[in-house]
Amino acid sequence: MSSWNTPRVPFWRRGKKKKEHALYVVAMATALAVLIPLTLKGIALIAAKALLIAKVALVLAGLAALKHFTHHEESHRRVHIADDVHDAHSLAYGAYAPSHAV
Repeated sequence: MSSWNTPRVPFWRRGKKKKEHALYVVAMATALAVLIPLTLKGIALIAAKALLIAKVALVLAGLAALKHFTHHEESHRRVHIADDVHDAHSLAYGAYAPSHAV
């Protein structure tokens, strides 16, 4: 029961659409088989670049720390607070001392 505007397809051509779809599936599978490794290689390249930059940053930070710790100039500012332990104690805890002890 076909309607009047539906063309009749001979029985020997009815499987052709399935074959065309199979060709599209094979083409997509081939394209994915090519693109997936390329994408993974691109991601690996970006990761390798990030690791290289991190290593360079670590080396530079190490050099800066080494320079900081081995720098021996007398131009550093030093603050002299007290001559002995008693002066340091009274300076630190003077506000907490009872009023008759000061």
